[in-house]
Amino acid sequence: MIEKVKDNKLKNIIFIRDGVYEIQISNGFREDGHRDRITETFYGDEDGAIIRRDEIKEELKRKKEKGQKTASDSYTFLEVTKFFLEDRKYSKRVGTTVRGYKNHLNNYILPEIGFKKLRNITTEDIENLYNKMSQQISKRTKNSLSGTTIKHSHSLIMAIFNYAIHKKWIFYNPANFVENKPKFDTKEREYYDHEEINHALNCLNLMSEHKNGISDRILHLQNLRFKVSIVLLFNGGLRKEELFGLKWKDIKWSTNIIEIHRAIVTIDVKEFNEEDIIEVINKNLICKKLKNESSRRNITLPMICFDYLMEYRKAEIEYGLPASDDDYILQNVRVNIGTMWNPSHLSNEWADFIKQFNLKKITVHDIRHSHATDLLSMGVPIQDVSRRLGHSDVATTLKIYTHSNMGQDKLIAQKLEERYENKYVTNKLNFKVIASIISDEYYANEQEIINGVNYISGEIVNESNKKILFSECKQYLLENYEYLKNILVLLNKDTEESLKQSFFDLISNLNVNLGNIRPMRKFS
Repeated sequence: MIEKVKDNKLKNIIFIRDGVYEIQISNGFREDGHRDRITETFYGDEDGAIIRRDEIKEELKRKKEKGQKTASDSYTFLEVTKFFLEDRKYSKRVGTTVRGYKNHLNNYILPEIGFKKLRNITTEDIENLYNKMSQQISKRTKNSLSGTTIKHSHSLIMAIFNYAIHKKWIFYNPANFVENKPKFDTKEREYYDHEEINHALNCLNLMSEHKNGISDRILHLQNLRFKVSIVLLFNGGLRKEELFGLKWKDIKWSTNIIEIHRAIVTIDVKEFNEEDIIEVINKNLICKKLKNESSRRNITLPMICFDYLMEYRKAEIEYGLPASDDDYILQNVRVNIGTMWNPSHLSNEWADFIKQFNLKKITVHDIRHSHATDLLSMGVPIQDVSRRLGHSDVATTLKIYTHSNMGQDKLIAQKLEERYENKYVTNKLNFKVIASIISDEYYANEQEIINGVNYISGEIVNESNKKILFSECKQYLLENYEYLKNILVLLNKDTEESLKQSFFDLISNLNVNLGNIRPMRKFS
């Protein structure tokens, strides 16, 4: 039950429940004639609520002394959002980030709360927005909005309210108190494993160099450009925008190193901070600085990458394309010859390529994840993978590549099993026991064979089930352990006893490890 505290020292403070108070302070009248109140929910004890109330009153007093019963007191969420986006000194944001902000604002946030006065927006208003978003259908995917989309909207709303607090337009952030805050979806990214990477790279050599049965020089150059792009991505793990930012001077032929200094993004120049721009390629293509120090890096590549690069550069020169050290590597070869190739066209060519060769569908960005996964599966330390990818810290790499960590976990278990030779299994099985089960002959004593069948079947052998369990174990072993079929051939009745005995002696001397034979694991 909500009750107003009558004690004078607690004036303007309403007790909600233990540890929760609401502070209400009059701020005159609004333009529509209604009383204006500043309301804030405070979490803490009674003394803390008193201190917070006095802080708010002092702030209001300072404003009034400066003649600031201000426009800020009546700003709508939309108006504050505009200030937030335009204030580049408050927070460093690249153009692509601002573009993402505008997408969330225009599609989800502003239609619901944009018209409301900022300080009148409650936690309940924000929770209602998220509930509505969770029932909304995405125009792009035709599915419900993902948890990640709602989480990004929540982060943006938090940032806008924090900006208003920084400007002293409001006193608290209602988004802080949302219950069941949105969370990122944990869906794993698609990627190629080692065999799939090899297959994709081999398919590059099968691309047609002919058009209508006639050798096409331009098609050859276009194919070379595509091959260079894909080989660098699979072997270097670059971001697509970093690949397009490469110039010939970044290729260090003598050391097999490429230097990553810049990125090309597709975005309207008006949406970009001037200080982040290195060069304006055209209205929609910007060469920008990399977002942090860790993104600026040198990586060593295998020789095949430089073989492709050398072949491509020679072809560019022969075709008359600019290929000096200061020129970008990836250029148009059919239209607007010699100008920057648009990054979106690589995505289109990759989609055509995987369709032509019936490869698993992944995006160009997923090639980067395939590279990282492949490195981790080879046992490359996570910190080295993180540096190669240009991540700001190892935690980012760990968060993204959990599936690879599980792959490494299996390798660890395998190594432990090899190290300790699985003595638990070999104490229960020996070669003569296995030979007895698969051949229906007694090469071991009966109790040893029964113990082996007990272990493999997971059941206790008795007179009523003995025949069935022996038969099931024989079938299981021959179906799951191919090499036992070859051994069975040597154990057939036509083989001389002396030869069988020699074979047993040989196997025993070789100390064959039977630890890989597992129980049938029949569970009811």
